Amino acid sequence: MNPANESRRMNRRAAIKWMLAASATITFLDTKTFGQSGPSLPTPNGYGSDPNMISPEKAPWERTLTPAQLKTATALSDVILPRDDKSPSASELHVPDFIDEWVSAPYETQQNDRKIVLEGFDWINKEAR
Repeated sequence: MNPANESRRMNRRAAIKWMLAASATITFLDTKTFGQSGPSLPTPNGYGSDPNMISPEKAPWERTLTPAQLKTATALSDVILPRDDKSPSASELHVPDFIDEWVSAPYETQQNDRKIVLEGFDWINKEAR
């Protein structure tokens, strides 16, 4: 190997540092990562902003599951995730309340899920009889 070329070679440690630095700066090349520029964009269909997950508020819609449906949701969720010596049951974690809020939401995805959940509850009740 030519000694003149040897002095221009980069050692492995320096090469790795350069590759890591380059990969870390790739996100800055996309201008979308700097945040929104220009006028504010309207929220689709006027649903509002993202929820505050630190101190959540009551859902802006009424919950629609009946007491019988909540009882079915509680029984099913506790069968799937029962209480044991290390963790609480699903109903203790308010899973039925989550299901109720989810299927009561006015959004298309949740309304499609509502149909599936309610048909499942009906099927379970018919099979149980």
